[in-house]
Amino acid sequence: MPHTDFWVSVNGTPISSMLEPILIAMTITDTDGEEADSLEIEVDDAGGQISLPPTDAPIQAGMVRVEDGGSDAGPPKMFSGKVDKVTSRMARGGGLTLLITAKSVDQKGKPKERQQSHHDKGKLSGVAQKFGQGAGLKVKVAPGIDVERDWWGMQGESFLEWGQRIAHEVGATFKVRGDQAVFAERSAGQSSGGQGLAAVRAHREFDTDGTRIGNIVSGELSPTEDRHAWQKFEARYYDPKDAKYKTQDFEARRRPGSVVHRDRFTRADQGSAKARTKSTSAEAEREQGGGTLTIDGDSTAQAEASCIVSGWRPGIDGTYRIKTARHRLTRSAGYLTELTLAQPGGEAGTDGRKGAGAES
Repeated sequence: MPHTDFWVSVNGTPISSMLEPILIAMTITDTDGEEADSLEIEVDDAGGQISLPPTDAPIQAGMVRVEDGGSDAGPPKMFSGKVDKVTSRMARGGGLTLLITAKSVDQKGKPKERQQSHHDKGKLSGVAQKFGQGAGLKVKVAPGIDVERDWWGMQGESFLEWGQRIAHEVGATFKVRGDQAVFAERSAGQSSGGQGLAAVRAHREFDTDGTRIGNIVSGELSPTEDRHAWQKFEARYYDPKDAKYKTQDFEARRRPGSVVHRDRFTRADQGSAKARTKSTSAEAEREQGGGTLTIDGDSTAQAEASCIVSGWRPGIDGTYRIKTARHRLTRSAGYLTELTLAQPGGEAGTDGRKGAGAES
């Protein structure tokens, strides 16, 4: 029978064997950068078997579903961060439990300290490394978004706030894991180094006796949503040569609407305006459909990778982008992966069958 292996290390010391008999649940959440990745470990604390881990302690964890025959590789490292909070819980009839919460971003450290800094003319990679050094972080920038500007500045922002702002402007996913920060090309299915992320396959299938043999457990998908449909995207900027304000636009690529999206702020130059309209267009395209999906535990699932859905029904089957991958191991349900999906593509949203209620 399939089973799940997991591992946890605190301050460099493995504690998996200690946790195994008392583990109630472990959840690893991998996000698309809007929030920090997180780890939650809940244990039965009736006997106070484990010492309270100190906040700020380095912690790493992973889990893997093992089919019949076993696995020599062992669980991969899926989370790296620091303990953020330890909570003791008590309930009538439930006894004592202990909840250990960790974040991929150091909640005490320099990354959240606001700074004043600037850099004249340079590429994002060099500037991010300079600003990141002041926050105690090493920084990687994907080649496709390594834009150049005449001036970069941090004006009363933390490195985390600056990174998130720049990511929105250039169309990037910004993440911090431990002492490493990355700017990856958003919605491109790539890591910060430009390598492709492995696609996750979600298949709905049943045996002749009704037994589920596909890996989809449950879900709710809507491949089309008009709220994010725009005709084109505009951003205003100042042209010093002509001494006047101009507008940069970008045409919508998927399911265009009939109204124009105008950026709220005036951009510094045409390059910044162009990057902003392109980024806003990509984000709107990303949000034109999606939903949630729960599958049998798959440790390869991570944010920004593709999820190929099949066997559901025409119009729903297709390719989606993973926004959040939540890996959850519990005593009652075993290992399940909960996916939040967006950016429908392929055949998603298109039912080409002829007949009542179908497109012809």
